Amino acid sequence: MPDLLLSLDNKEVLTEILHHSVDTLINRSTKRESKIHGNSPEDFESTVKSIANNYKLHCLELISEDELMAKYSHINSDLQRIVLEVFKARKPEIMVFLLQEHNAKQGCLMSSFDWNVNLIFGDSSLPSNRRAVGTVAMICLDENSKKKDIHFEVDRTKLDELIKVLEAFQ
Repeated sequence: MPDLLLSLDNKEVLTEILHHSVDTLINRSTKRESKIHGNSPEDFESTVKSIANNYKLHCLELISEDELMAKYSHINSDLQRIVLEVFKARKPEIMVFLLQEHNAKQGCLMSSFDWNVNLIFGDSSLPSNRRAVGTVAMICLDENSKKKDIHFEVDRTKLDELIKVLEAFQ
């Protein structure tokens, strides 16, 4: 365990470190500086990554709750309880992230989509060419959790086919 937790005795600071660890794990991290005097940013980031890894291992059931708590046996029991409380409170977020991460390894994972419909009253070839065109924008995640935008146009037939395919996955 990193030296940072060895000297820690403040519940609020530990709670902040634990939440920051989960944010780092689920890629929702913001840059934060350690509020603990006398420790370098490298020690802080090392501690955060270590805690995030332990939480991930526990979610994947590679370590038990007892093994997780054994990693924090050098801190007092009140602080140990906080380690478990934060994990239990944030476990659903971690599980959703791990599931998305796993599914994205199989191919692009759609995280959200938007659409709009344009009514075209003519074009340069024929002024009376009226038709409706739908534009679909999908935001997908690749295997590295990087966002990838996919945009395409559909007519009524293609839109019906797309809806049927998406409904089949419900």
